[in-house]
Amino acid sequence: MTAPSDRLLRVAVALALPLVLVLPLSWLGGAVWLAELVTPWRPHLGGLLGLLGLLVVRRDRRLAAGLVLLGSAHVVVAVARLLPRTARPGVHTLDVALLNVHARNPEHAALRAWVDGTGADVVVLVEVTPGLVHALEGAYPHAVVVPHDDDEFGVGVWSRFPLGQVVEERPHGYVSTVQLTVDADGAPLRLGVLHAPPPLSPGLVSERADVLAGVAGGLRAHGGPSVLLGDLNLTPWSPHLRHLRVVARLEDGAVGFGPAPTWPAFAGPLGIPIDHVLVSPEVAVLGYTTATAPGSDHRAVLARLSW
Repeated sequence: MTAPSDRLLRVAVALALPLVLVLPLSWLGGAVWLAELVTPWRPHLGGLLGLLGLLVVRRDRRLAAGLVLLGSAHVVVAVARLLPRTARPGVHTLDVALLNVHARNPEHAALRAWVDGTGADVVVLVEVTPGLVHALEGAYPHAVVVPHDDDEFGVGVWSRFPLGQVVEERPHGYVSTVQLTVDADGAPLRLGVLHAPPPLSPGLVSERADVLAGVAGGLRAHGGPSVLLGDLNLTPWSPHLRHLRVVARLEDGAVGFGPAPTWPAFAGPLGIPIDHVLVSPEVAVLGYTTATAPGSDHRAVLARLSW
């Protein structure tokens, strides 16, 4: 009769083997399309591998140590957001709320109440539909909205402060992007807003890169303090996002404030961070957290910016 410890060891090995084979693929997100589907979950898969190692530590210490070390090497990519952040507050501050509302979200009245309750100076929403725009009429004195009723790439910005120098684009014919300037009592802050395509095919991965590069390039060309906000369909450890940040000189606003996962909302702390507030070097982030929102499959990002 097989001892329970032997059965546990065999089960752990059977579960660990596919993880050991799949995890290296997660490092190839910049070169292999299929890796794009694995890369966002690298820390989760690494954590599962480490947990399997802990389960068999009494039976096979060398195997356990190998699984824990290999798993830890893949979890460490998520540690960057836990590192201390030194922020130098500027003269001006702005509270921003960012949310992918979910295009098929029927809870427009509840979303209106949620927006009213954020107290944010600027609210950025993606997957915006005409129905939602109607529900938010009068919520803020200034707004730039590009709703879509046939897909999930509509965007909108609602603000207490005047909005100007608006540039609306529709790259690849379906992704709406907006660049605009918030005039916060005479202190301009440039915003770029978008919902990037998901990496569901090689073509969409290429289009996502084009869209992101276009908005980030526009912000850098404009100059001055700037922020890129949206559902980027990228995690902080994606090579695509790292490249974008280097080229566009943008920093991850969540660093120093924890992992801040946003999708799927039901997963809570076990989700992945794909909704981002990326800031230029002139902008300090004084606060960064996430919150639930009615009817959305994403958590919202709430950030306090200073420049």
